[in-house]
Amino acid sequence: MATTVQQHGCGKLRDVARLLQELKDVQAKAAYVAKQIQAKGKLTSIILRDLQRTTTVSEIECVFSPFKPASKKSLAERAKASGLEDAAKKFMKGGRMNFKLLVDPKTKGKEDVTAVQNGIMHIIAEIIASDKETLEQLKEISTDRESMIVVTPAKVRLDKNEKDPKKAKTASESHASLSENFDVYFRRKFFPLRDIQSFHVSHTEGPCINRAEKNGVMSVKVTFPDRAVRRFDSFIVRKWTPPEATTDEYKLWKATFLDVYERLLLPRLIREIRSGLTKNAQSESLAIFGSNLKHLLMSPPILGKTIMAIDPGFSHGCKVAIISQRSEILQTGVFYLRFPNNSSAMLIRYLTTFKCQTIAIGNGTACRETEVFVSRILQTPELRPLNCSYCIVNENGASIYSVSPLAIEEMPDLDPNIRSAVSIARRLQNPLAELVKIEPKHLGIASIRYVAGIGQAMAAKIIKHRVCEGPFINRSQLQEVKGLGKKTFQQCAGFIRVSPSETPENKTEDKVDSSKTSSEIHQCRGKKRKHHETLSHNPLDTTWIHPESYEAAERLVSIIGLSTADVGSSKMKQMLDKILRNAGDETLADNIGVDVHTLKIIMDGLKSPSNFDIRSDFSEPVFKKGVTSADDLRIGTKLTGQVVNVVGFGAFVDVGVGSDGLIHTSKMRGKLVVQGNKVEVCVDSISGSKGHHSKLKIGLQLLRVM
Repeated sequence: MATTVQQHGCGKLRDVARLLQELKDVQAKAAYVAKQIQAKGKLTSIILRDLQRTTTVSEIECVFSPFKPASKKSLAERAKASGLEDAAKKFMKGGRMNFKLLVDPKTKGKEDVTAVQNGIMHIIAEIIASDKETLEQLKEISTDRESMIVVTPAKVRLDKNEKDPKKAKTASESHASLSENFDVYFRRKFFPLRDIQSFHVSHTEGPCINRAEKNGVMSVKVTFPDRAVRRFDSFIVRKWTPPEATTDEYKLWKATFLDVYERLLLPRLIREIRSGLTKNAQSESLAIFGSNLKHLLMSPPILGKTIMAIDPGFSHGCKVAIISQRSEILQTGVFYLRFPNNSSAMLIRYLTTFKCQTIAIGNGTACRETEVFVSRILQTPELRPLNCSYCIVNENGASIYSVSPLAIEEMPDLDPNIRSAVSIARRLQNPLAELVKIEPKHLGIASIRYVAGIGQAMAAKIIKHRVCEGPFINRSQLQEVKGLGKKTFQQCAGFIRVSPSETPENKTEDKVDSSKTSSEIHQCRGKKRKHHETLSHNPLDTTWIHPESYEAAERLVSIIGLSTADVGSSKMKQMLDKILRNAGDETLADNIGVDVHTLKIIMDGLKSPSNFDIRSDFSEPVFKKGVTSADDLRIGTKLTGQVVNVVGFGAFVDVGVGSDGLIHTSKMRGKLVVQGNKVEVCVDSISGSKGHHSKLKIGLQLLRVM
């Protein structure tokens, strides 16, 4: 399994698991349908074989269709109730019919010859519409290269009784405004079905077509070329028309074929097409969402800094929280944008008191106004020596977390709004560690919330030990924590690293507002901390090498003539690569007493820089010191920004003007971007009102990925 994951990746394995589950669902459905048909006494070896060969639920429906009970209100059932079923079957076999003999003025559906013919036609139409071969041939129409989804602007629907011209004008303007929201999706009006079904067209267009139609903005039709319809018509005539049919009988057959196609088959085909497109779009949307989520979770941490976070707001004010390098709450407060003088004084006091150089601003309501306010105070003489900068942080889910049991347990004395600000600060400091606190149903990542062997209670004990006794010097110190035995240490040690910056000799104390810290800090006040003169930092504690493999790692380092102090150096990398080339992995693994897989982990750990974090390969947040006004934008203006969302038709980029710009796929010059990428762009188009950010639309052209 481990080899399979390394070769193909988790994504491929998930695809295989999903397909396997789909096939199991098909098998279960086929078995259920077989029992249903058997209960009717109509299950034959041929039908059973057809069911066993199906690979989709749609194929099962084709096999089961002739045996499904019809609706009692259907035209065919009404005709059967009139006593025309035997006549219809006789007509299908080519028997001569005298329709006048079937007329019965007292029976509904048999009042005259026309009613009789219509009843027979409806019964035959239902039989044809349930035929497996006919349904399979019907699907061939949609595979023609000229089968299209045609999208056209819908006409404004106004109330005929509306006499007020102002209301009519408002309705028209509302329709036009709604139409603008879909313009980016519908730069072309014809969508070949083959392209959409094979994902050659954006996955977003399927759901968007549905939304546009539902809102009355677009008229949506599925069209098929005449040649495809003629091919199907020829098939249906050959299959169902008796060879000895007379001219009059042939006319009735043609009327039946037209009825079954327009009333039953065509609507069914369109429903299946639209349903299939939506299902495919949802699958691809989930894949893109997963990619966006990955890059959100893998955003590099901003470690070693005191951070101020602001949760913007108008009526309830902007909530402020300052956290230490170790995520402890140092200060909280609230300021109001409508009182700029008092608010400026408060922020300046907080920033200077805690020597805070990094500010995180939530991207919710009043974000733009708060950004402008912060950028102004950063230019004041008092703050220039700090060289402060700020960045915009995605606050999605912060409010959900702030009222969760976990947040209440972690910050019982804080208002939920303040908890949101704390969450925003911690998201910037260590995104992964904070985002996993959100309910798994909101992020779908329950399995990464916990470290092996450590539950919430043990995590609290480790934090309390760190606060009371000082930072850990090495991994083995974890065993001093009450309740953390050898087995738990064995499970968790590989996931916990000890940074040299956290050791006492490198530690810098944070100024802590005692009224804002946790109860554990208060419990430690007055206690004498233990001294650890005999303990020393082990460079291997900064790697992902497990303590069980330290002896083997030290043996390997000794073989190449270096020491553990050289971990992560270029010399270490060169010597390890050299000995691996000369000795081979199996021989080298035997020499240090481990298997090849463990050898690879050890070598990767020794090569990686101290405290290497896989998230460092992903794009860092964009920090700014001032804002750019939308009024400054011109066609051709070059900007730098960060990709905030990737969709099927392009990528949205925060360029710092209050409205995200769009790089359409046609403007990406063949390059791919992911969420979090820093990019250099050029303004390609500007539309809407610069005074209203919600209506401003900025088109961008990608110049380069930074």
